[in-house]
Amino acid sequence: MEKRLQFDRTGREVRNIHQSFDGRWVYVDQHWDNLGRKLRHSRPSFDKPDYLMSNVPHSQFSYDSLDRETYSKIPFRFWEWVARKQNKL
Repeated sequence: MEKRLQFDRTGREVRNIHQSFDGRWVYVDQHWDNLGRKLRHSRPSFDKPDYLMSNVPHSQFSYDSLDRETYSKIPFRFWEWVARKQNKL
């Protein structure tokens, strides 16, 4: 089984590609912001994700000015789990 990893200029993994047992390629993508926080993470898929990951199931995250996670959306089979966090100082 072959595996390929792709990284951005700062060394963060942006794509993980590996072959499934039947020989098809499986893609997992991650997008980061300029502060190094993960914004999106795709679920393993035989479809190559586009830039916005609109064609594959993916998780989304957002953060406040103190780098605390304030929002996460995680897909499951037929529904999505959404969490909005209220961080207090």
